[in-house]
Amino acid sequence: MTNRLSVLFRCDASPSIGLGHVVRCLALADELRGKHDVDVSFAMRRNPLASEMVGRESYPVLESLGGEFAQSVWLNECVLQSRAAALFVDVRDDLPRATLDSLSARGI
Repeated sequence: MTNRLSVLFRCDASPSIGLGHVVRCLALADELRGKHDVDVSFAMRRNPLASEMVGRESYPVLESLGGEFAQSVWLNECVLQSRAAALFVDVRDDLPRATLDSLSARGI
C-alpha cells in the first residue's frame, strides 16, 4: 500500500460539451503527478475519445457502466476504489450537491 496522496478527477467529454473539461483536468493531473508525486485517477462517463485521451497519459480511468446512471452511487464507488483523499470536479451535469457535501464530511 502506498502512502502517497491519491486524487480523483471527475470530468467528461463528448461532442456536445467538448474536450475542455478533460484538457483542464489533465493539465492539473500532470502537475500533481509530475511535481508533487500524487497518485491520480479519473472517473468519467463512458466515451471512447475521452478515455483514450486520459489513457494515453497513463492515468487509470474508472468509467461508468451502461444502463441507468446513478451518479452519486457510482462516484462514491470511484472514490473508494481509487482511495482518493481529494476530488476535483469539472462537470456540468446533475451531480447532486448533497453527494459532494457527503464526501466532504468524510474528509475528501
